[in-house]
Amino acid sequence: MRELRFSGSVSVDASPEAVYDLVADVTRTGEWSPICEVCWWDEGGSGRVGDWFTGRNVTAGRTWETRSRVVVADRGREFAWEVGQGYVRWGFVLAPSTAAPC
Repeated sequence: MRELRFSGSVSVDASPEAVYDLVADVTRTGEWSPICEVCWWDEGGSGRVGDWFTGRNVTAGRTWETRSRVVVADRGREFAWEVGQGYVRWGFVLAPSTAAPC
């Protein structure tokens, strides 16, 4: 299978640390995801590298759960995880905006 990649960017009027605190709290993912309904930390996880969490995804025809492992947890810079045994990697890379304020 060939490697597939996608990236996008968005500017947010908040510090990288504040945004990190939101995206690294996987228990809030269901608030803004169109497919992931809920996530929870497994076995006492809290967002450190190596911690596992489970997510429940829901579409019109299907519901399924995935287990993911945090692979990067660098507050204010990057939060990333791999689904299953590295099947897919999701993450956020954060940086202060260099654009002039509006």
